[in-house]
Amino acid sequence: NYFIMNNPPSIVIVRHKVSNDRELLKKVVQFCGDIFSGEIGQKVEGPYVSLDEWVNRLNRPGWLYYAQVDQPKDGSLKRGDIAAFIFAHIRDLPLHIDASNNTRSVHIWLCASSPRMRRSGIMTRLLTQLEEDVRKEVPEIQMITVCTKPAIFKAMVKWLEQNKFGLQGTVDPEKVLYARPVETRSEKSKVS
Repeated sequence: NYFIMNNPPSIVIVRHKVSNDRELLKKVVQFCGDIFSGEIGQKVEGPYVSLDEWVNRLNRPGWLYYAQVDQPKDGSLKRGDIAAFIFAHIRDLPLHIDASNNTRSVHIWLCASSPRMRRSGIMTRLLTQLEEDVRKEVPEIQMITVCTKPAIFKAMVKWLEQNKFGLQGTVDPEKVLYARPVETRSEKSKVS
């Protein structure tokens, strides 16, 4: 456990590791499927809701953080509910991104938050924790990337831009790539 947000509901940030409870991982995968199905208006299938795919990506290595409700505010979220998650892994950078000769990035594969938790700062807190651990564990990687579909996930684009991600280009007709450098501790303190 990393951090508790005390404004209701109280949230605990947890880093999930492969050796952790698979039942808890299933709960996060189910949360992902529920959130994305609600956003796109149809059931999500394939790798985004495959427990085996999640375990495979965690082994790349990968980072999975989730925010779990500790003390609910009202009846909308219960103790133990997942409120948000961010899942990233190492991947090769697309050739058109100039990252000072680095060829890999920490790529945010999936992230989502409960509609009840949006605009609470929880996703930014998850990103901050990811970045802190990336600096410690793989300091040679200096870029964080994420793909999104702006026509579907409009709020994601706004959040990315607010968190200093810059548009890098189009991946396919519906998907675009954003990237930003991993901030150093001194850059973080200048912002705070």
